[in-house]
Amino acid sequence: MARALINYNEGKPGEALQNLKKVVSLNPKCPPDVWLSIGIVYLKINNLPKARFALEYVLELDSKNAIAMTALGICELQINFTD
Repeated sequence: MARALINYNEGKPGEALQNLKKVVSLNPKCPPDVWLSIGIVYLKINNLPKARFALEYVLELDSKNAIAMTALGICELQINFTD
């Protein structure tokens, strides 16, 4: 997780995503924060369907996650803007 954060902050979202996926593969019951990070990285690289999926999953795990709600709102705005 720490490596993914470093990659993201260095402007390497693809590498960050690889590290986050590795975390999920090693621990399928990982905390919602990992999925939140995945959603934000997908949002950053403009993969809106995958961002939406990850952020909705966060809200299934933690229905009061304000960051996921905000990011999902941004995602929905971008999806609706491009339609």
